[in-house]
Amino acid sequence: LTSMLPGSRVRFWVPSEQMQAGKPVAGMPEGLLVYELELLTIAKGNKPPPAPPDVAAPPANAQKTAKGVSYRFLAKGKGGPKPTEKDTVKVNYSGWTTAGRLIDSSLIKGEPTEFSLQGVMSGWTDGIPVMSVGDKVRFWIPEQLAYAASPGKPQGMLVFDVELLEIKQPVIENPDGGDPHGEPPAQPAPPDVAAPPADAKKSPLGVFYKILKAVPNAPHPNADSTVKVHYMGWQTDGTFFDGSRPKNQPYTTSLRRVIK
Repeated sequence: LTSMLPGSRVRFWVPSEQMQAGKPVAGMPEGLLVYELELLTIAKGNKPPPAPPDVAAPPANAQKTAKGVSYRFLAKGKGGPKPTEKDTVKVNYSGWTTAGRLIDSSLIKGEPTEFSLQGVMSGWTDGIPVMSVGDKVRFWIPEQLAYAASPGKPQGMLVFDVELLEIKQPVIENPDGGDPHGEPPAQPAPPDVAAPPADAKKSPLGVFYKILKAVPNAPHPNADSTVKVHYMGWQTDGTFFDGSRPKNQPYTTSLRRVIK
């Protein structure tokens, strides 16, 4: 990309291991890969944050969560409530491999990131609840709690600096009169929950789907999009297991962070 000008298009050939930080990833294609790139625009970015001096491994004074995420506080806020796994948070963050390679940063993009702790890597779901608003924490996340065997994702232990800016606790409307902050009430299953009906379509990866409400000429998200959705989920025996509508809380997530 750094050799290209806006409007140019290139085709390049690269060994697959160079696209995987030198470590094979299960499910990724092997051998020589061919890519085509067209550079559309260049936007001025912020200076990348440097790798921390202790990026290679957690220091001796690091604490550890029950699941194995090591962490240490870089700055303390004013204290206060901590997020739960069901909360949505707004953070600034930067992430590196233990070799010091920057993999992502909201600081470069110039805007914080907002996500549900139920829709991110296990290490973030486990680690961020140690924080209060205003805290800055460095996390060392073991591979099994990060992107282990996820095609196209950085492998090995990952290191993140996270600043917690806001906790958005869910507001649940519970129509059956139960605890407004408890689990959402079970929702009736659709009549075709047991199996895809004959008129269902099928995606290239094998997901069956049926359009319940169409919006003509509306744009579609892509794999890099962030979306806000309402959803309901059942097992095929009709058991309700999760949903945003009973909570009256739409779910915002990057499509790179959810199940395939």
